[in-house]
Amino acid sequence: MAGQELTRFRLRPGEEVRAPLALVQFCDGDWVRGQNLWRRWMVAHNIPRPNGNLVPACYAGCFANLQPVSEEEIGSIEGFAREGIGLDCWILDAGWYKDRGSWIYTGMWEVDRSRFPKGVCEVSDRARTRGFEGAATQQCQTYGLSFWVPYYGSGTGMTDEYMFRICIFSASRAGGDARRRDLDYPLLKRRVGEFRKAQPYLLGDYYPLTPYSLEKNVWIGWQFDSPEKGGGFVQAFRREEASQESLAVNLRGLDPAADYAVGNLDTGRSERLTGQDLMLKGLTVTLPRKPAAALYVYRRVR
Repeated sequence: MAGQELTRFRLRPGEEVRAPLALVQFCDGDWVRGQNLWRRWMVAHNIPRPNGNLVPACYAGCFANLQPVSEEEIGSIEGFAREGIGLDCWILDAGWYKDRGSWIYTGMWEVDRSRFPKGVCEVSDRARTRGFEGAATQQCQTYGLSFWVPYYGSGTGMTDEYMFRICIFSASRAGGDARRRDLDYPLLKRRVGEFRKAQPYLLGDYYPLTPYSLEKNVWIGWQFDSPEKGGGFVQAFRREEASQESLAVNLRGLDPAADYAVGNLDTGRSERLTGQDLMLKGLTVTLPRKPAAALYVYRRVR
């Protein structure tokens, strides 16, 4: 595996080498059940646990400049704090290093002192004084990534509901120049509030509710569920050319004998449904506009 059978070398005293890791898991269900066993193994044994605590799902802010400058970053941190946006951490995106004018030239990952004369710690220290943790990262996501990697993320600008809801990940973020006072901060507060309702379930089991497709004339949706916490959430997206106003999705992983309170975050209304009905009859999602996104959060009540 991974070329090990062709590898020949010696280790000197004090040296060590890490070999490729192979994992074999056994599953008594379908392939999606198998993927969720994998997710659980990833959460249990691979996600960092500083001080013994699992790194939780988080919502971050960032300036979203691929040639970042310390003054911009610090000014934007102050802006998010000024507006009372409850962020978990601050993302300093790619480009903080010496990069010859483009972030793709990572070089030796040395801090560019012309833009960060006091180093990136100046930014992370300011973030911590405002209650945000500091981080330097570069992220990506795909629909299928949830099958394999529980902790991933990306972000969006302070735009519309559709993009905000697409960007609900275990590591979500919103980017913008928060030094400005004319941005739609009430919208951002509402979207961060939505994230908080989904946050407890993002490292739980994952179920695709529609086939994967890049076509513009279809819906796409998925479900995150935590049996241990007795809840989860459903996301559904009506793309710009999808003709159907409604979609019925059959949820998975629920207790058929239990009752669940299912809340629609757009209408604010909640209905009580059995796990059996949600799995067999399905949850009907209606979106008159297109493109549009729906978010339902549910919890077990009996």
